Amino acid sequence: MNPSTDPASADQLRELARIGFLAVHVGEPAAARAIFTSLMVLRPDSVLPHIGRAMAEQAAGRMDEAVRWLRDEGLRQHPDDPELMAFLGLALVQGGWASQATSVLRRVARLDPDAGAHVRMARELLERAAPGAPVPAAFVPTLH
Repeated sequence: MNPSTDPASADQLRELARIGFLAVHVGEPAAARAIFTSLMVLRPDSVLPHIGRAMAEQAAGRMDEAVRWLRDEGLRQHPDDPELMAFLGLALVQGGWASQATSVLRRVARLDPDAGAHVRMARELLERAAPGAPVPAAFVPTLH
């Protein structure tokens, strides 16, 4: 799908993503799930809807579903995407599976830190490797 022919403008899609993350933040994971599922249809080229969907699952306390979503859905559609891998590592750490997260996070942490906040997040998670570590606000992804 060509973003220039999408029925919604890039600004509208970014606003929808912001609303989805707000829904996660205020404890409305069902609303966030619906928003990010819609974004997957509107922007199949973007990894952000997969990350948002996983964050909605995390907010609902469904860490295993967040991991499954990132690993089996997101990475299936966007193989080896470092941003998805970083958030998979985060979900694994927060779910108490830090040992499984290590190999995933190491792959991302090897990248140039200027590649994006996800590389810095992976490096910080490897340093802390503590289950339940909070995500700094700077690591909220954006739709591009």
